[in-house]
Amino acid sequence: MSILTILLWLVPFLILPLAYVTARRIPFRKERFFTYFILLLILLFKGLFKLSFTIAAADTLLSMLVLFMVAELFWAFNRFKSKKVFVILIVLFLIPYSAYLFNWITNGPVYNVQYWKTMELGRKANGTGVYFVKDMRNAARLNHTIGLYKRTAVPVLYKQIDEFITGKGYFKTSFACRWSETKHGVKADICDGPTVVWSIGEGINLYK
Repeated sequence: MSILTILLWLVPFLILPLAYVTARRIPFRKERFFTYFILLLILLFKGLFKLSFTIAAADTLLSMLVLFMVAELFWAFNRFKSKKVFVILIVLFLIPYSAYLFNWITNGPVYNVQYWKTMELGRKANGTGVYFVKDMRNAARLNHTIGLYKRTAVPVLYKQIDEFITGKGYFKTSFACRWSETKHGVKADICDGPTVVWSIGEGINLYK
């Protein structure tokens, strides 16, 4: 395990203290809040249309910037005289922050590399576009989330086509991807050795 891997794993733990310093010491608050508003719109757009950046680090940094924004607002609201309002804000902030840190901590430095570098099982290009299969492990739930993505008209963005979440028994499995095409479009078989565990593709899991 490299020192860089450990340092990247420590990044979320710095969000709260850095947000405190920013809220108390750095000017241009209105400009920052406008930037935060734009970031929220981008995140909302990504979520609605199931989009992902081609570089995994971009998705991770965007989510951390949103957490940073919420943390700075939290410290700004700390100036309220009403203690009840502040307590409510603490709860509203700590719930998503704790959930984010829980998954991050339980994944550990080794598995958190996937948040900075896309773990591809395979890539395919045909007449309709460029596709790839991304594999994300979750050490807290002991499973994999495997998604099929297609490149959009914007080269830096991919759209999620289909997704499969494995059972706990497959956490340590190193999957492979086998490509084919059906009448609906591209299909990717997710394989454990010679065994096909699941298939994801265009139009094949409409009723799952």
